Amino acid sequence: MTPRILNISYWTLTVVFCALMLLSSTGGFLQDEQSRAMMAKLGYPMQLLLILSIGKVLAVVALVQQRWHTVKEWAYAGLTYDFVCAAIAWVGVGEMGFALFMVVPQGLLVAHYWLWKLRLQSA
Repeated sequence: MTPRILNISYWTLTVVFCALMLLSSTGGFLQDEQSRAMMAKLGYPMQLLLILSIGKVLAVVALVQQRWHTVKEWAYAGLTYDFVCAAIAWVGVGEMGFALFMVVPQGLLVAHYWLWKLRLQSA
């Protein structure tokens, strides 16, 4: 993969993934009915919704920045933990469809991580 294609792929996936994370965090900030119903079904306190939303926004900032590699690694780890725990929680309440859906953001995150590592190696 040429450096130009690699950069275009990396930044395209960055924009798509970060936009999805920011959109998913809006429910926690707005405390909308759908988000509250989801948390109630999972048996979590409503305060966790805001905490997860703040964490997603901070992770997006960490993924976009290019200076501190350790911070970015922690963002990848935190988001992975979020997605895996969400899948386990959905399995726990018998919602396999939602649990299987968590493969999508996790797959995008793995692809983003892989492209980031390729960019670091090619630099």
